[in-house]
Amino acid sequence: MPETKYGAAVLQKYADDLYSRARWVIFSTAFPYELITFVLAFLFLCGADLLKRAECESINPTGRSLNCLSSELPSVSTPSIRRRSC
Repeated sequence: MPETKYGAAVLQKYADDLYSRARWVIFSTAFPYELITFVLAFLFLCGADLLKRAECESINPTGRSLNCLSSELPSVSTPSIRRRSC
């Protein structure tokens, strides 16, 4: 079978097309997973905050300020962002 020779411009156009398709596949699959991860993390943190508030209200039903930093949920949130009292 005779060897087929392609011009440099044809090969470059083919390579550019492949790279653009690969870039589209990467972004079109990464974005939905990133969005799903963000939503799940947000819901998890909201649920942990609701549990913490419910715990604080059960400990202190009068509504006075009481430092209710839960020792059961230390890894749920960053201390510098989420430290607060009920």
